[in-house]
Amino acid sequence: MIAECFYRAGWDADILIEPTQSELIGKFADRHYDLIGLTISRDCPKATLTNLVNAIRSVSNNPGARIMMGGRLINEKPELVEECGADATAQDAPSAVLLADSIIPVKANIFDGSA
Repeated sequence: MIAECFYRAGWDADILIEPTQSELIGKFADRHYDLIGLTISRDCPKATLTNLVNAIRSVSNNPGARIMMGGRLINEKPELVEECGADATAQDAPSAVLLADSIIPVKANIFDGSA
């Protein structure tokens, strides 16, 4: 659902369903992303989330990429976003799109090559 909201707002979005950490890391090392959204729906230790955010940042093809976290766990404990080193959170998909548009105001259009 969240990817569909981003598509409709003009974003080029990829979605991975229950990826492993190595799949995530490989994805962000191989391609330039301006915004990385992580949905955390099950309980996860803060250290694991912090390690994931740090790993993504260390391999990201875009050193300025922003990381947005959401999902059940983050909605219950929004302080985890800052504690884990992510940049932003939103309560739901429409709010996430609005926030993304404000922190990444220029979206590259991969279909016609314009920026």
